[in-house]
Amino acid sequence: DDIGNIILDEHGGTPLLVRDVANVSLSWVPRQGTVGMNEADEITSGIVVMRKGENPSEVLKALKDRIEELNSSILPKGVSIVPYYDRSGLIDTTLHTVFKNLVEGACLVTIVLYLFLGRFKAAAIVAVIIPLALLSTFIGLKLRNLPANLLSLGAMDFGIVVDGAVIVLENIFRELSERSGRLADKLSVRDAIIEATSQVGRPTMLSMLIIIIAHLPIFTLQRQEGRIFAPMAYTIVSALIGSLLFSLTLVPVLAYFLLGKGLPHGENFLVRFCKKL
Repeated sequence: DDIGNIILDEHGGTPLLVRDVANVSLSWVPRQGTVGMNEADEITSGIVVMRKGENPSEVLKALKDRIEELNSSILPKGVSIVPYYDRSGLIDTTLHTVFKNLVEGACLVTIVLYLFLGRFKAAAIVAVIIPLALLSTFIGLKLRNLPANLLSLGAMDFGIVVDGAVIVLENIFRELSERSGRLADKLSVRDAIIEATSQVGRPTMLSMLIIIIAHLPIFTLQRQEGRIFAPMAYTIVSALIGSLLFSLTLVPVLAYFLLGKGLPHGENFLVRFCKKL
C-alpha cells in the first residue's frame, strides 16, 4: 500500500496501488551460468582481489580473520565460506626460497673470500657489504614501488656485488703488507689505506658503471617484458650503487680498525696447496 501511494494516474488524481496496475510476486534473476566444484554442482563462488601495493601476507591474514567471523556469527546455520584456492602456501614458499637463496649465497661468498684472502677479518670486511647491498636493493625497490619477490631478487648476484669491495680490500691488504716495516703509527696506516683506496677507486667505479650501463636497455622494455625484466634490472643496479659507495667508504674504515700494520706478505695456504698438486 505504501508503494501504491506513490503511483499516480496521468492526471495527478487519486493514487493507485501496485495491484491495480501489475501482479507482484517473488522471483529471481535469470541464470546466466553455473558454478561447480568437485562433486558439488551448485555453489556460489567469489574472488578476493588485492589492491595494488598492499602486503599479501597482511591481506590474507585479515581476510581469513573476517571469513572466520562470518562463518561463526553472521552467516545462517548450514551456510559457510570455504576457501578453495589460497595463495598463502605460494607466498610462504616464495619468501622461503628467496631468503634461503640469499643466505646460502652470502655464506658461500664469505667462505670463498676466506679461502682466497687467507684472513678471517679480511673476509668479514667484504662480507659486511652483502647485507648493506641488500639494504640498498630494498631502498631502490621501495622508491620504485616494486615488490621483493623471485622476479626482482632473483637477479641478485653476490659475486658481482662484492667485486668492488674485494678489489679495494685486496689493494689495501697489499699496500699494508708491503709497508709493514715502515708503518710506525696509526697515522701512517691511515695514509697507506687512503693511498691504496685512491689507486683503485676510479677503476672500481668504472667497472661498476659498465655493468650498470649494460642494464640500461632493460629499463626501456614495455608491457609484459618490462614487468618481468625491469624489476631484475632495478635490483642489480641498486645493489651495485650501494656496493660501490660502501666499498669506497666503509671498507677502508673497517680495514683501518681491523687489519692494522702487521700483515703477512706472500701466498696464502690455498695457493701453496694448489702448487703442490
